[in-house]
Amino acid sequence: AETAKTIAMNRIEVARNAEKEKQRDFGVAHKVAFAELSFGRTKDPESDPHSLPDPWEGECPSGRKVLVTGQVDRIDWDEERSALAVRDYKSGKRKSKKKLLLEMREGRHLQLLLYACAIEDVLVNGTRFPAFANHKVSDVALEFPKVTGSSGVDFSEEVAVAEPLPEGAEEEAENGGLSTQTWREVGLTWLDYHTAAIEDGRFDLMPQKCPLVSGDAYCDF
Repeated sequence: AETAKTIAMNRIEVARNAEKEKQRDFGVAHKVAFAELSFGRTKDPESDPHSLPDPWEGECPSGRKVLVTGQVDRIDWDEERSALAVRDYKSGKRKSKKKLLLEMREGRHLQLLLYACAIEDVLVNGTRFPAFANHKVSDVALEFPKVTGSSGVDFSEEVAVAEPLPEGAEEEAENGGLSTQTWREVGLTWLDYHTAAIEDGRFDLMPQKCPLVSGDAYCDF
């Protein structure tokens, strides 16, 4: 019990520090609505007490429904703008916004996109948290505490279609149907693609190019 209490106190302290950082950086008081909010995971003393026992059900463009579990490190609340922001902490070196954008568009970074989709469905469109009705997920970001920085993306904007496109989307793109997508559509399209690939026993090579050697040199990566 003492361990659980300590973990809970640490989580509250992290949330308070995050609020101070937001007020310092942006001049407004962003509230930390949740810290370590999980959905569909085994009850853990480290999780936010408002965590949900059931997985989030992502509905893909093909009609496929995929159950997704996860734990969101931090969800900020901007009450004046009726907006929520998803934050995920990373311990490695900082990733540039340009690289994060590319990885998200190409389906190589789904975590933030799927977290945002889940938060929209559970907090904004659901009935369990009426305080967040009519809100929107405004942005998603990776936070790098060790190097004091973050890389964020505006979740509410429309983006050019990812290249390469998920299988089966090329024809629609040529007809102009996929010239732009919301980030939500991008995330669910790639969830659809990767789920279908796994069901078919296909596992795409990631990365497609070796990061250690170039040309025809031998690669043992």
